[in-house]
Amino acid sequence: MNSGYIASKYYGGTNVIALENKICQMFDSKAAIAVNSGTSGLWCAIANYLYGSVTGRQVIVTPYSMSASSVLPLLFGAAPVFCDIEPEHFCIDPNKIKALINCNTIGIIAVDLFGHPYSEQIDKIAYDNGLWVIEDACQAIGAKRHGKYCGTLGDIGILSFNEHKHISCGEGGMILCQSVENEVRLREWMNHGEVKGAPIPGMNLRMTENNAAMVLERLDNFDNIIERYREIGQGQNAAEDCISSYYKLYTFDEDYANANEYQKGYVMPIHMLPLFLGHDIKCPVCEDVQRRIWTKDIKEMI
Repeated sequence: MNSGYIASKYYGGTNVIALENKICQMFDSKAAIAVNSGTSGLWCAIANYLYGSVTGRQVIVTPYSMSASSVLPLLFGAAPVFCDIEPEHFCIDPNKIKALINCNTIGIIAVDLFGHPYSEQIDKIAYDNGLWVIEDACQAIGAKRHGKYCGTLGDIGILSFNEHKHISCGEGGMILCQSVENEVRLREWMNHGEVKGAPIPGMNLRMTENNAAMVLERLDNFDNIIERYREIGQGQNAAEDCISSYYKLYTFDEDYANANEYQKGYVMPIHMLPLFLGHDIKCPVCEDVQRRIWTKDIKEMI
């Protein structure tokens, strides 16, 4: 008689499985795991690397993003180390990462901000230093670097189907990964941590059948949707090797911004939130961009 814990292994119904298969095919990803939000996907990815790790570990993160991509490591006892952004596309500046790496550094969370892929120099730095890369591509579905889709650039990538995103079902997300080992573990995290033997402390983060059906329908028009974003955002600057999916428009011209109903700023830099007060963290480029930038959601114009 087997006295161990027997997992249900319920990962989704017909629509969820169909969506995962379609995403794998579209994005040339070895595995796709549907979850109930992009944040849940990030939680699973971070848990995959940080659960059970030695205290004192550090993860390099961006100060300019939605807060989850930089705050979630704290839930697993790891310290987020903020790396300033580069001034043109507002992603982590690869030229500033090396100085932050030490014996406690175990990974990098790179965000494709405003639909622009993070620099491939970060992948090389990570490889050379034995670090993993989690790619937060929640704002960048459809964007590419050297012809490869965002979400597949790092070891684990996250897409979002939130109400504000290019492809939306109200709330939902997808984890992309390129190894069987990661896929198995990630599915455990999003499905109550159910494994044979001793379960891990996972949660129910599965996507619903209804939400999967909505994403599947919208993916039928994927190319047209992304192309419309690119038509509107084509005046924005993109790196030579990259194709942006232009999640937001931005300008530093205050008069132009006021005339076109832009909003002042984007988000408060994460290192300036009350959670990190007293830590004397400086990211001058990020702070300067936030003071001067005006932004507008492209989705409001679609």
